[in-house]
Amino acid sequence: MLGILPAETLLEILTFLPLPDLNSVQLTCKDWNRLVRTNEEYLFRNWFRASRDDRADFSEVELAKGKHALKWLEAVTTWKGLARRHILLERSWTGKEKAVIRSLPLASHMVHRFKVDEVEQTLLISNNSGSLIGGLKVADIASDEILWSLPPRYVDAYAHVEYDSPSGYLAFNRSSHEIDLWQRSTDPPHPLSRPSQLQSMLHANEGGQPQERGKMVPVAILNHAGQTRAFRLVYPTLLVASQEAGTAYVWDIPTLTCEEINVGPGWTPWGQQWIYYVEVSQTHVFVCSDNQVKVFDRADGSCILEFPPTNSILNSPARQQMISYSLDRNPSASLPTPDAIGRNISEKPLYAMTACELIRPTRTRKEAQDADLETEDVDWHPDLEAFAHAGGLFAFSAVHVSPNGKDFIAVHTKECLYYVRDFAKGVEGLEDRTTILRFSSASIQNLAFDGRRALVTTSKGVYILTPDLSWKEGDEGDPFMLHMVAPFTDRYALTHLSCAQLTETAIWLTWHPGVRRFHMNAEGIPVEVNGIRNAPLIHYVDFTYDPEA
Repeated sequence: MLGILPAETLLEILTFLPLPDLNSVQLTCKDWNRLVRTNEEYLFRNWFRASRDDRADFSEVELAKGKHALKWLEAVTTWKGLARRHILLERSWTGKEKAVIRSLPLASHMVHRFKVDEVEQTLLISNNSGSLIGGLKVADIASDEILWSLPPRYVDAYAHVEYDSPSGYLAFNRSSHEIDLWQRSTDPPHPLSRPSQLQSMLHANEGGQPQERGKMVPVAILNHAGQTRAFRLVYPTLLVASQEAGTAYVWDIPTLTCEEINVGPGWTPWGQQWIYYVEVSQTHVFVCSDNQVKVFDRADGSCILEFPPTNSILNSPARQQMISYSLDRNPSASLPTPDAIGRNISEKPLYAMTACELIRPTRTRKEAQDADLETEDVDWHPDLEAFAHAGGLFAFSAVHVSPNGKDFIAVHTKECLYYVRDFAKGVEGLEDRTTILRFSSASIQNLAFDGRRALVTTSKGVYILTPDLSWKEGDEGDPFMLHMVAPFTDRYALTHLSCAQLTETAIWLTWHPGVRRFHMNAEGIPVEVNGIRNAPLIHYVDFTYDPEA
């Protein structure tokens, strides 16, 4: 073939091969080996470009590296080296290579919420109560140094934080009607910036150089007519929902203008429209309420989908269970015992991911629809007044849309995760486009989704779900893979996990390695075990470990 086809044609054919097959080609004969070795960089560049689903710049290796929170590509100078590191990274995510667990004791003191800045390699953190450092702070990931902070008198305890790493904009709530908007100081200033007097005073009191890494500068305070309930920042949009007004405020950050969408009836003492989470894409607004995720068209404000639809087996607990995937009740014996992550974190590499066995649905959707149930389904939500007093025990607690805006993942606190494909197609065929995973007898607490994988924390464990993007109803394989982050199994600490984040290279979460525990002594008096303080730390699982480094 070497003598029949031009070298250019052969190279084009080779670019379609998986990388392991290139090694087999090289072993065929000296001529094939010479062809591959001579054009190695071309082949590896094309493979890397084909394996990526983002819009990275592939003109040069340095540009293709992208921005990452961890400094794992600094020494890479070739396309082959870049491809190798990414292959190792993917293998680590599935437990085939080792990972390293690290902690940030200083930066994460009294942490409540945090966000990862992959441009400046920092963490933006809000505190719970009792912090001595500040109400909001920016910490260097590598050194654990606090680079910048806002005082507790300005940022309330338990403030929610939203941050968009590529654009550098930060939003957090200060009062029931206001959202503070800041931006990274190293970026070009907002052309329409209108900081409040208090914001300007805080910025003026910082001292030092205004363009230092890690610092933030004020942009504006955004006011709303109703009490804000939830907000989400995905540049160029900041979405703020008011339960009281039944309104979603859609802010355009470049122009600091706002449009309103009616998302349902306003707040009443009986809790008729509780809002627990919001999400936004370029074309849609998502609102999580008691028993539904509502999707609104941003163009005209119309509600295009109420999920699950009222007249659907997805809204019938008994029938839904028949078509759900679930976790094997007998997990692998290789899982570590509780307290695997203690106060002293070892940075020794370990196999952090354990594959979970899934139990497939017991019925097809048609069989579930036609099932003759002995008793009528009962709605799993309490009456509205009782639900209000219960504080939202059973509700859709989070939803995230894929980067392409076609699919979303929603979680219900009562053990269910829904992966919905092509939601904009509407109700017709929705059941066939929806995959359900049940975390048996476990409440779901946090969700993160980047389009390639989802991070799910529950009362029984921390999991990574990797959807098969080519899967369709009727395929023999499963629609996703599920892995457990094996070291994080302490159920006492899991109940205190307040925040979890997902990046391409790591899992980030708040973890209480020393949650205070008590046992009953012989006299029936609770006695503290080990006398460990109850303070959260930010831990992260670093999947960039290179055994040859």
